[in-house]
Amino acid sequence: MKNRKRYLCLFLAILFMVAGVVIRQSIDTDFGRVKVQRVSYTDNAGYRISALLYKPDSATKDHPAPGVITAHGGGASLEAQSSYNVELARRGYVVLSYDAAGTGSSENRPITPIGSEDFDLDSWSLGGEATYNFLTALPYVDSSQIGCSGHSQGARLTYGLAQAHPDNIALNIMVGWRPTGNDMSIPFRTNYALILGTHDESNLRTSNNDLMTAVNHESVLKTFGLPEGSTIEIGKLYGSWEDKTGRLVVTPEATHAGAMVTAEVIEDYINIMNEAIPAPAPLPGSDQIWQVKDVGMAIQFVGLILFMFLLAVAALDLKFFQSLKLPVRAPVGYKTKSAKWYLALGILLFVPTILYVPSWTITQRHTIPKFFGMDANANGFAIWGAVSALVLLVLFLIFHFTHGRKHGGNLMTYGLATEPEKNRIGIKYLLKALLFALLVVGGTFLVYLLMYGITGGDIHIWLATLRPVTFIRAPLFPLYFLLQLPFFFVATVAGRSISLNNG
Repeated sequence: MKNRKRYLCLFLAILFMVAGVVIRQSIDTDFGRVKVQRVSYTDNAGYRISALLYKPDSATKDHPAPGVITAHGGGASLEAQSSYNVELARRGYVVLSYDAAGTGSSENRPITPIGSEDFDLDSWSLGGEATYNFLTALPYVDSSQIGCSGHSQGARLTYGLAQAHPDNIALNIMVGWRPTGNDMSIPFRTNYALILGTHDESNLRTSNNDLMTAVNHESVLKTFGLPEGSTIEIGKLYGSWEDKTGRLVVTPEATHAGAMVTAEVIEDYINIMNEAIPAPAPLPGSDQIWQVKDVGMAIQFVGLILFMFLLAVAALDLKFFQSLKLPVRAPVGYKTKSAKWYLALGILLFVPTILYVPSWTITQRHTIPKFFGMDANANGFAIWGAVSALVLLVLFLIFHFTHGRKHGGNLMTYGLATEPEKNRIGIKYLLKALLFALLVVGGTFLVYLLMYGITGGDIHIWLATLRPVTFIRAPLFPLYFLLQLPFFFVATVAGRSISLNNG
């Protein structure tokens, strides 16, 4: 009976993974009408940029189609733009979505600031200039009809591209970007649209909770050609799309991060793109199917996790690994559902949440990203984990000396000992556990690589992304692993305060 259940679970795991891949591929390729492939190219300094290219079958050398560059926000990767990419491609646009330098599968490179003697647009746009050159060189792309858009930081990058190439870039759509960050040293000479969610916390935070303060910032008014003190009317087209003087601001119901998965935002985006650069295969902005791809990825994820647990159970049944099974540890935490138990539970849940903003803010200093070699958002997660671990460790020690030690708290009951009778850690056990982890995680990773090779994209649900570690990222992996390991270790031990995971 036990084996029958395992075979059934294995069948379900494989079924979920296959079904998830089929669903996401069907949506990504518009049921075979769009070819999606991962491409790479180098910028002017020789750094590698990775991207996904969406080529509709209707785009040919004889009938070139408009092209669109999409850029993700800070700390994300190109798949964050998945909803936009899918909807653009099924309307006939050739889409090139790139991993900004230092993120995803693109190499990191030094950034030259605006105004410096060695200013380089390829560096400043984190590979955007190289992406523009790659896209416009494709024989099936109409290089005079290029659109570019980005979310958050990605909007800033494409704004600079539009400034640099107004003759070929016919539209720049900025989603969720703080207009105060626009560079006004170069005139803006092409179509411009700003999409700001009414609940965009990034803009509300910098405008005293008044979105119109951001909308009517001097940099936006200057782009619109309006005098200082003017008020921009939301939803009104200023100028003309045809002569590249079009200016538009829309404020759909959305948060900052929610702009990537909000149908209203994407509808506005598609309609604006079609008005400024008519789609080869126009569809109403309300006609959206990207959500189905997200469902497919969720199914993939469920199948992958189910496979991992089955692999772990099967490995533990092997004679070699059976010694890893330890007896159930006696609970030493606070009495379940007591006042102290609820307090400890609240601390475990909310301390990391409360610490996120201050930890992330620290990483905005320029010296930290330069030291770690990645962007401030990625460094923010690492420092967040380290600070949370330190605070949780202090709280756990308080628990131990006020309660745990009196109720049998020791290395074994806290889950730290591997030899129950001696209450100590065995090196042989740890080495075998490491081998077990490599087998389970490594085996799951190989299955994921197979799915990744077929789809060309990672599994992501909104901002949570499961992505393979590439050779470019591999040198950074040990650093971030070591930085985050304390959090996982301390959080697991601290969980004993509520008798979590005594098995």
